[in-house]
Amino acid sequence: MEAWLLNANLKSAQEEVKVGLARRFVFSILSLELFVASALKSVNSVNSSMAGFGLDFLGGNWQAAIEFVIAVWLVSGVCWRQVQLVAGVLFLLFSVANLLKIITGAESCGCFGSVEISPWYTLIANIGAILALSLVASPVLSLPRRHDVIKLLSILVGGFILYAVMTNMIRVVSNSANSPVMDAEGKMIFDKDHWIGHQMNLKNVVEIDANLATGIWVVVFIRSNCAKCVYNLPRQKNLAEEMARQGKTPRVAFIDLQRHHPLDDAGDAVCPSCAYGGLKEGRNLPIETPTIILINNGVVTRVLDDLPNRESAFWNSTSG
Repeated sequence: MEAWLLNANLKSAQEEVKVGLARRFVFSILSLELFVASALKSVNSVNSSMAGFGLDFLGGNWQAAIEFVIAVWLVSGVCWRQVQLVAGVLFLLFSVANLLKIITGAESCGCFGSVEISPWYTLIANIGAILALSLVASPVLSLPRRHDVIKLLSILVGGFILYAVMTNMIRVVSNSANSPVMDAEGKMIFDKDHWIGHQMNLKNVVEIDANLATGIWVVVFIRSNCAKCVYNLPRQKNLAEEMARQGKTPRVAFIDLQRHHPLDDAGDAVCPSCAYGGLKEGRNLPIETPTIILINNGVVTRVLDDLPNRESAFWNSTSG
């Protein structure tokens, strides 16, 4: 009887070791996925900062920061029963987000920054993550010991600090290596070689009735006191409206950097299909005017001198 109990305990211990190794493997794979997702989102935030839109804590991307911290927690293995529950909830939320992306017809999940991956693929991966976590889950969720709680708090706080430091160090290096060209008045010049391929995140600076981060847009930066801007505006609006009536892309957005509110669609020319914007209160965008750029899903693809004429192959452009 005693030998049987000893043998049973030995088998139980061996099974526990196997489950522990499997759990460590699952945690390692999921932490790697979260690290990659966090890094790619952070790169987008760093690229956005190149446009001079300010330095936001954690790189302006809280989702990336949370993913990074949970990845650190998974790697540490501290309070593993709790982290597998948190990770399971996180990947469940990811799955819901993927389903919404699929329902709305999105081509990319957006979970890996500018890297486009079908939401179908990420949905399958997230469901796989949930199943893997359930297979190595403990049947009992016990409260962590006091010293483990202290370790966990240290890991969480340290993870956020590490993410903030790393993101802002990358931002400083990137800004130093890619400092924009300035004119005599201290306004940014959209040099073609410098700006093409960079992310333009305007949502924190501009008040506009459109989502410039999605789709293909021509963005015309003007100022009310810019004579050349005022002279060209009626012709540009007429051309933009004509192209819109013909169902051609890209759409056109006019942003007045002299105003701290959306630009009114006023004057002799009318373009109801255009988007109009101005600076948000307390914001400044030191760009020379007029400046015209083509952006595809928030990324600058061309710098233009003027809107191309109606016969140009530019209209109906899908790639810039």
